[in-house]
Amino acid sequence: MTAPKQRTCLTPSGTAPQVEAEPPRVTGPTLTTTETGLEVRYTVEADGSSARAVEALATQVPELTVILAEQQETDLTELTAYRGGRRIAAVDCACNGIVVLPSRHQLTLQECIVQASERALVTGSLLPFAVLDDVRGNGTLRHDAGAWNATVIDCTDGTTLTLAQPDPEVWTARMVLTDARALADLLPLQAAEESPIDTLSAVFDDLLPYALFARDAYQLRDIAVLACAWATGRSVDAEVEEAVAELCRRLPVRAVAEAAIGSDEETPAREALIQTLNRLSTDQCGLRVVGGSAS
Repeated sequence: MTAPKQRTCLTPSGTAPQVEAEPPRVTGPTLTTTETGLEVRYTVEADGSSARAVEALATQVPELTVILAEQQETDLTELTAYRGGRRIAAVDCACNGIVVLPSRHQLTLQECIVQASERALVTGSLLPFAVLDDVRGNGTLRHDAGAWNATVIDCTDGTTLTLAQPDPEVWTARMVLTDARALADLLPLQAAEESPIDTLSAVFDDLLPYALFARDAYQLRDIAVLACAWATGRSVDAEVEEAVAELCRRLPVRAVAEAAIGSDEETPAREALIQTLNRLSTDQCGLRVVGGSAS
């Protein structure tokens, strides 16, 4: 940030010069379309802390509510909410960033979870989310309680703020079972911060074969494709798709999926899968087969 412009003026005696910084400036607004309507963003120029910048903004737009998510250090993000330029909430979160969701009338926790999950599938980064509202009490209580842990925080002005932290392993395991195709799209983004792909090793280690009960043939094939692509260190492509399809033509699709996610039972499906993985692997040293040896 460049140094603020300064001006020199005289004291009442006319002898001692005095340097004063020009007041902060606010430019904007910029309108951004979101799923819940229009979001107004301002650009603030202010000397000093972000709190002073918010105060400067409040002088121009006093009714504005501001939520700041600032990463202070690795694995620590500070969430601060302001209304009318006054701080109404401050929370330290053990994470590398937070998604701030816009609040709206009758917004539910499940809707927030869907938005945060969709964002994770686009960016490859599964982050906590915050919304300035008590979304637990708005409408349905149905939500993915196992994959998300929500906390409601009382603000100093009588309002509330909901902060929800994901359990990456549980979230990823459920995604493997319900929408493996969408999760497979993240394979090229393995280097993303807080990537669900980083949890696949633990997920496959703990994901028992009986977890595939009641999955249809299409879901089972998608699970096998995801597991094979991940195990061989490559993205889902035509070669991986055809290799899994060929296995499923020769063997029961459920047996192929069970072998792919880590069943260590010595079955024809497991033996065929190992041969397929060895053929598909882009780096034999990096071959990742859970539940047994690849040799």
